Amino acid sequence: HDFIKLKIIHDFIKLKIIYDFIKLKIIHDFIKLKKIHDFIKLKKIYDFTVLK
Repeated sequence: HDFIKLKIIHDFIKLKIIYDFIKLKIIHDFIKLKKIHDFIKLKKIYDFTVLK
């Protein structure tokens, strides 16, 4: 009985770690995309200003 309980707790912790990792990855990718987006926006503004 205790063994089963421990196994459940263990699996839960493992799932939580995987879940947190995926969440962090999503946040990280989002930030990366945002940086790329901001960079492109700045580049467009820069090009526009220089070409003007």
